[in-house]
Amino acid sequence: MDAADAELLEALVIMFTVITFGLLVIMAVFRIPRHFSALPSVLAAFVAWGLIRVKMLNFSLQRAGRFDQMFSLMQIHLLEIASFLMLLLILLFSIRPDRPNYVQGACDP
Repeated sequence: MDAADAELLEALVIMFTVITFGLLVIMAVFRIPRHFSALPSVLAAFVAWGLIRVKMLNFSLQRAGRFDQMFSLMQIHLLEIASFLMLLLILLFSIRPDRPNYVQGACDP
């Protein structure tokens, strides 16, 4: 793999994090009430920033030849996917006050 391919791979790996957490922020803005909508966006931004820093550290260790100190990108991706799916499911299936309570039934007053 030459330098151009390595740079493209680094950009794609970092864009995976940006797109994943960007979709999470967009979903949170539309699903969470307005007075709490900034909190998930800020938390998602800090998590994304931390994961991007870990990936950049991983690439710098790879360029320096310190393969014994590197992280596994697959584990980082699995962590991203699992956390994204968990938060997405929480956002999709949360019961909001303006919707009827489905546990009691829609017909109950």
